[in-house]
Amino acid sequence: MNNRLNALQGIQNMNWEAIGAIGEVVGAIAVVTTLIILLIQVRQNTRSMMEANELQKAAAIDKHAESIGTWRNLFINDENVASIWMAIRDGRDVSDVDTLRFDNMWVNFVNIQRSNFVRASVVGEPGLAKQAVLSVAVELTNSENFFQGWQVTRNWHQLASPGFVEAVEAEYDAITKQGSNHQTPGSYKRGFLEPAPGFD
Repeated sequence: MNNRLNALQGIQNMNWEAIGAIGEVVGAIAVVTTLIILLIQVRQNTRSMMEANELQKAAAIDKHAESIGTWRNLFINDENVASIWMAIRDGRDVSDVDTLRFDNMWVNFVNIQRSNFVRASVVGEPGLAKQAVLSVAVELTNSENFFQGWQVTRNWHQLASPGFVEAVEAEYDAITKQGSNHQTPGSYKRGFLEPAPGFD
């Protein structure tokens, strides 16, 4: 009788040990499965983030081109706009109304380039960011009046985008130290028709 009880007790102990071992195996499989699922999700998220970043870069390039195109179309479509810009650039006398128009044109121009700079910097497009900076810096070398316009408005731009202001002034200093001037006052050439500094 005792032998039978001992045998039954031994079988029960073996069953519990087997169940415990099976539980450990199932737990290990669950952990491995979870890790594999997490790895797949991380890879998918990384791929999605990379694709989203590429889309953001493409959108930044499109917006950059669109904003510049809109700005240049002002000169193409309205001779008065071009005349005011060139008159201020060349230091010719203009009416108070045209001075007011130029002041707003200048602010719009710098704001467009500032927005392009910030957008390009956010999506990691340093070439586009530098292009925006050079667009302003080259204009500053074109005319004392343009430079004065920058001096008047720089603090406003400094509040919103200090990095942009710093970059513009660094490029301006580099251009003037090289003795470069991409605009001869009185001519009708635009600065962008000649090589930009550093690309000669």
